[in-house]
Amino acid sequence: MFSTPLLSVIVTLDGNARFLSQCLQSVIAQSFTDYEIIIVGSDALNQSANAISLLNIHQSYVIKNCGAGEARARNTGIAHARGGLLAFMNAGDVWTTDKLEKHVFHLAANPSLGVSYSESECISYCDFSKAYRKCSPEMAGTLENIVCKNAVGNASGTVMRREVLKDLQEISCGAQGVEQVYFDEQLNYTDDIHFWMKVVTASDWVIEGIDEVLTWRRVQKECVSKALVQHFEDWDQLIRRCQSLDPIAVNEIGSLAIAYRCVELAQYYASQVAEEHTVKVLLNRACQLDRRILNKTFGGKSIDNVMGIICRRQLGQVQGGPDRLQDRSRAA
Repeated sequence: MFSTPLLSVIVTLDGNARFLSQCLQSVIAQSFTDYEIIIVGSDALNQSANAISLLNIHQSYVIKNCGAGEARARNTGIAHARGGLLAFMNAGDVWTTDKLEKHVFHLAANPSLGVSYSESECISYCDFSKAYRKCSPEMAGTLENIVCKNAVGNASGTVMRREVLKDLQEISCGAQGVEQVYFDEQLNYTDDIHFWMKVVTASDWVIEGIDEVLTWRRVQKECVSKALVQHFEDWDQLIRRCQSLDPIAVNEIGSLAIAYRCVELAQYYASQVAEEHTVKVLLNRACQLDRRILNKTFGGKSIDNVMGIICRRQLGQVQGGPDRLQDRSRAA
């Protein structure tokens, strides 16, 4: 029988089961080894069958089916986790070999720190050849950093203390009976941002990042290729949900948050799709939402100047994929 691990790695499938083997290889290669693995998804038992051969008798793991959605998968994973620390990972993502070790040290050295995250590099859905954006860590203790700048980024880059959840749970009564819910299952792709907001508004815990790329985040095709109107509907829903957390602050930054999202999408379309018309539409939409956006993102330049900056910017090439990161972490 396995002893209780210090850390639980919660791997959510959510359409990325084809990458699960690569994901698990990066977990198994971790220099920190006191963990269990929990694989969760709407069809986890079938979708993870081919990858389970990577896990050996020395590793504790659990596979659980659950309803659709990444928030649902995270909540299910939390319910089955035994560790005092929780690490979240999407099956499409990859970690450097020293990621968990650095987060565990970060948390141990800072007793008030509830959530530790790292810089993440966004990669092409198909391979590791292209990165179009980085989430740069900064002190994420303000709503503007979390909601507008998306400072924490995807939950796949985070490790948190279980104690953080104590005051943040909600009770859900559904087909499965009474359940504890932490990530809002009614939100599409923004449930993690909503959760970080709950941490900073409803608890005394600190959220802080490690200034180093420790996560490769594979951007799901459906997240970036779906209709633009759906992106805005998702973010409108997030802002409405956040009103109850801090109505004054959310009223101040709500339109700015969606404007930031427009700029982020414009950068994606310029680098990955090369749709200049869509880039201009998004930048105009950002300015209509909140004129502060150009000062905050491009030093007050005009839309035409920003168009030139975005469309001329060369897409950064990431050489070597995860192997390069693993080699670098060994040399550190």
